[in-house]
Amino acid sequence: MLTRQLARSLPRTGTSFTSPRLRLLSTTPAVRADTLAGSVKETARAVDKAAGRTLASGIESAQAATDSMKEALGAAKEEAPKAAEKGQEKLEGAKRGAQEAKEEVKEHM
Repeated sequence: MLTRQLARSLPRTGTSFTSPRLRLLSTTPAVRADTLAGSVKETARAVDKAAGRTLASGIESAQAATDSMKEALGAAKEEAPKAAEKGQEKLEGAKRGAQEAKEEVKEHM
């Protein structure tokens, strides 16, 4: 507003001012502009840091889950042959039992 008043009060010749020393003044302090820019930068940094922390936490959680899965699979690999062996023994026992039952049925017929 002050700039407009100064510009209106000076005499003009055509489209330019007659005074070569005239400088337009701004009523908005430069400090305010710097403060706003700084505030935006600080907010952007805070958001960036928060996003980084969240991503890092997610990566750590995924790594922990991967490690626990590896441990579980390792234990399962160790237990699998034992379980297969026990299953095979039970199958053989069931075959023997079925064979004995078959022979008993033949004897009673």
